[in-house]
Amino acid sequence: MEVREAAAGSQTLEHLAHALVDAFNDRDRAAWLAVFDPEVEFRPTVLVAEQPVYRGLAGVTRFFDELLGEDQGHRVKIRELRTLGPDHVIIFNDVIVGDVAVAPSAVLIRARNGAIVEVTAYLTDSYTLSRLGFVSGTGGS
Repeated sequence: MEVREAAAGSQTLEHLAHALVDAFNDRDRAAWLAVFDPEVEFRPTVLVAEQPVYRGLAGVTRFFDELLGEDQGHRVKIRELRTLGPDHVIIFNDVIVGDVAVAPSAVLIRARNGAIVEVTAYLTDSYTLSRLGFVSGTGGS
């Protein structure tokens, strides 16, 4: 797939992070599926006590269908990308509804062979993630 081929070089993590956000914001199913490894584990942000896990391409397809079915028109705007090693990147972003940033968010991505194998999203800020030991520093938030 085009995303995986383009991601083969040094920009793998950045490219995948931007491609994931663009696919989400555009509600583009083909682009969404193109960034994931067949064995992906996807954990979206949660507003309840237990975070769901969507496994495999069937799982991320189900999440996407649920997103479209309940679409509130929200999107994310990247504030910062931070590489956490050869296979991890964290996206610090804002959840946007209309023209208003309603919540800070962080998305931790793990990649393998040019595809995303794990995503965990948090409704939080970089300060909290730093205090929990996920990242060092405050990430500009």
